[in-house]
Amino acid sequence: MPKTTTQAEKDALLAKMERDRDELADAFARAATQTKTSNGWASTTALAAGAVIGWPRFLKKPLRAMAAVALRDRVTNVLKRRHQRRASPPAANPEVDRLAQLAADLRQAIERIAPAEEIERIRRELDDQVARIRELKALKQAPGQTLPR
Repeated sequence: MPKTTTQAEKDALLAKMERDRDELADAFARAATQTKTSNGWASTTALAAGAVIGWPRFLKKPLRAMAAVALRDRVTNVLKRRHQRRASPPAANPEVDRLAQLAADLRQAIERIAPAEEIERIRRELDDQVARIRELKALKQAPGQTLPR
């Protein structure tokens, strides 16, 4: 006994299939954006090629949809990168500069054969600065803490 389907059932099935295709395309696009840019372009090209070759229609249509979504994401990423500011060299840190100056002073003091008191004073300052920088690095790695003054 053949089953007859109504137009509403057909429409519901087509809508479900379209949602499934969209979810698959979204999942693929998310996976493609998490890889390197070259891999993303390669997968987009592979999808577009798969949508063009002579496969059956039920395979071509989802591939075409995935290729369109992937291509849209690639172009969006290119446009976003165009407007992003490039990384500049890190700003000068006065504490690191002070540490470098103290190290240079220590070398000069040793070269001059300075009195032991001056060498020890500079070494203590140098140790204090190194401890301060280590403390700042530890705080930087532990989020949620405030920097001490």
